[in-house]
Amino acid sequence: MGLVQTSIILISACIRVFLRLKAEQRVKIMAEYYRDGHWQADISSTDLVPGDIFQIEEGSQVPCDAVILSGTVVVNESGLTGEAMPIRKFCFPDDDGLYEMEGTRQSNTIFAGTFVSQRVYGLVLRTVIATEKGKLVRKILFPSSVSFIFDEHIKMAICILLLWGGITFGFTLYLMGRAFTINQSVCAARLRKKQITCIDLTRINLAGKVNIFCFDKTGTLTREGLEFFGSWYKGERVQEPLKMDPVLAMGIATCHAVTKVGEEFIGNPVDIESFHAMHWEPVPSCCLDYLDSFMPPNPDLKPVHVIIRCEFVHAFASQSVAVLDSGSQDVHVFLKGSFEKVKSVSSEASLPVDYDTVASGYAQQGCYVLALAHKNLGELDKDITIADVKQMSRETLEDGCEFVGFILFRNMLKDDTKEAISQLKQGDVRTVMVTGDTALTGISIATQCKMIEPGKKVILGDLIQQENHQQIIVWREVVENGGQQQEVREIDIDSKTTELAMTGQAFEYLVFHNRIDEYLLFTRVFARMTPSHKVTCVQLHMEKGVTGYAEASMVSPFSTGNRTIMQCVELLKQGRAALATSFANYRFLIFYGEIMCAWELTMFYFSVIAPQSIWITIDGFITISMTFAITQAKPGNRLSPARPTAKPLGIYTLASCCGVIFINFLFAMTSIIWLFQQDWFICNEFDSTSIDTAKWWLLGDNYESEIIILVVLFQFFNSAAIVNFGTSFRQSWWRNYVLVFLILADPNPYSCMFRINCGSRDTLVALGYPEPSWEIPVYNSPVGHNVLPKYFRWELWAFVMGNCLANILWERVILLWVVKSWVSKRREKYIKELL
Repeated sequence: MGLVQTSIILISACIRVFLRLKAEQRVKIMAEYYRDGHWQADISSTDLVPGDIFQIEEGSQVPCDAVILSGTVVVNESGLTGEAMPIRKFCFPDDDGLYEMEGTRQSNTIFAGTFVSQRVYGLVLRTVIATEKGKLVRKILFPSSVSFIFDEHIKMAICILLLWGGITFGFTLYLMGRAFTINQSVCAARLRKKQITCIDLTRINLAGKVNIFCFDKTGTLTREGLEFFGSWYKGERVQEPLKMDPVLAMGIATCHAVTKVGEEFIGNPVDIESFHAMHWEPVPSCCLDYLDSFMPPNPDLKPVHVIIRCEFVHAFASQSVAVLDSGSQDVHVFLKGSFEKVKSVSSEASLPVDYDTVASGYAQQGCYVLALAHKNLGELDKDITIADVKQMSRETLEDGCEFVGFILFRNMLKDDTKEAISQLKQGDVRTVMVTGDTALTGISIATQCKMIEPGKKVILGDLIQQENHQQIIVWREVVENGGQQQEVREIDIDSKTTELAMTGQAFEYLVFHNRIDEYLLFTRVFARMTPSHKVTCVQLHMEKGVTGYAEASMVSPFSTGNRTIMQCVELLKQGRAALATSFANYRFLIFYGEIMCAWELTMFYFSVIAPQSIWITIDGFITISMTFAITQAKPGNRLSPARPTAKPLGIYTLASCCGVIFINFLFAMTSIIWLFQQDWFICNEFDSTSIDTAKWWLLGDNYESEIIILVVLFQFFNSAAIVNFGTSFRQSWWRNYVLVFLILADPNPYSCMFRINCGSRDTLVALGYPEPSWEIPVYNSPVGHNVLPKYFRWELWAFVMGNCLANILWERVILLWVVKSWVSKRREKYIKELL
């Protein structure tokens, strides 16, 4: 068997080495690249260095991070960002702007590992591990270490148990590690059935201690797509495109980066939704000066051509285009972005008096609100030329625009979001929204899904710049239905009556001035958060507790194809069950080691040895089967208001272990004392001088060994049962005690196999039992049997049941009821005093 296992290990290692070498030798051959003043062909992509110019063919994978030198290309970046929607990239513009790969020039950059749909020329910027793909691979292969209290305590626990158990604990320690591994594998298999993939098994137990969960809004709490809800123009919401103001309709239909590849539209989902709603169609451009051309749904109108496009970037919170109306030959500039951004750049004269009220009202209804501004550059070739437009910087292009109207989208909750938030709150998990959308929209969605309880007062903090150019945070109470927000001078932070929300600017200000800790755990909605703000926010929450974050990520330890936050609930249920099961196995193996220790000491004292069948049963059946059976407990149906302990040296764990060990030891010693008080035993005590000691495997053919074995075997099963009753984290698991048959039944093949309640053939006949039809080795004892009187069998059965009952009372009543209630009350009192 050992040779077979060794062969399997060696063959597996050889296959792994072969596949690794084969993967390292597999390189891509570039079509051609430019270096030292001339083009070279058939060069390996591994030879590329920063500064090379290369050509990549249609449908090929990009081997490095590069800037596009010519052409326009559609790129699939799902391998980097997790977003399946292809995006459009453009060549680096010929201007004086500063190139920033992670900033405004991201639309001019192609990244390693992505796929391009057209031939393109690029300038190599980063290669190998320095690319964005390389950084992702490095994060996956070398994930950041996590400090977990379990890891800190387990070291000390192992040292104490090694000193206490010695050699016996060495075996227990080995099984404990195996038990944790089995348990994590079982939970990972259950998660896979729920379409949740785990790439780091150690994080499963960590999920059981999550007490804060941060959620993105769009696509996480709400549905993937937004529904176009029309436009607002001069006090009226219009949804029919042909009834909209012509300038507003033209802006909505052209101010985007949507393109059509084959029959598929590619671009931002919001832009695609609004473009479809306007019923305009992309048409081939009639001139190389035009980026795109669009045909209005009105057949009497002529196409509109896009001359220049400024892509959306988080730094500007806007995007803009310059278009040519071929009918009037006028050049129009459209600026689209958040209503706060458009307000700041639009002329004051164009802003309606109720601008903020209208935007806030729709946002509080859960709408995603964008604003559109416009300016007319004049007639082409009379007031301005295409060359003049193309030479304009973004700031010049967008300067002097006038507000036109609002663009509205409805953001609907997913069907199970409300139920998932409810279960998380019942499980004592704080739910937080971290979104890039407006604060009022975020508050509306949080209220709809009951993240913010009905009737609670919501106070919103925003950063305001005063006339003396000093920045302060102003807190205002959010009024329903878009009413005037009242400024709050003093904030009464009471989690039962008040919820806080803040904008990204306010968050950044508080972080910079080290004041965020005052508000962090009382803030429910973080709005207008940039990607860097979101990372900082989650990291700050992680300093306060074990935090989960639900968003698309390729390097997360958990991922799922079922994009619903009920998967977060399922993950926490499985995590809590896994952590509770790990500690159940941990405690069982401690019980096992201590029972074995007490048993062996008792056998050494009486100079007896248990039969071989008993040793085989304990080592080959009880330990493995009980440990495995413990891992099969399924998670609870709902999250409990408490989390399982993660402290191997915590008060509950130590009290449970010490109490059960003491009770088991007390009952084991009591059973021996009780045996020696029996009248039928006084003349049948074990005497090693009256047996054949050469037959050491039969040194258990006596009453002392029999009583110890029966009590200890029950203690093994009882120990597994008391850690497996099922708690608020796991479902109950019950086991029928087949060992009852060993105590209550008359001599039978089953009991004789274990050398319990049996005897030699002739002795059993002399005692009045039928002659056995099975083979029984002669008992190595002067008495010739160890058959217990019938009345004593019932008393012994009651005795071991009393042992089990005492353990249950200690574990379930004293620890999990009386002590737990006392600790919970003390904890609530401490939290109230702290607040």
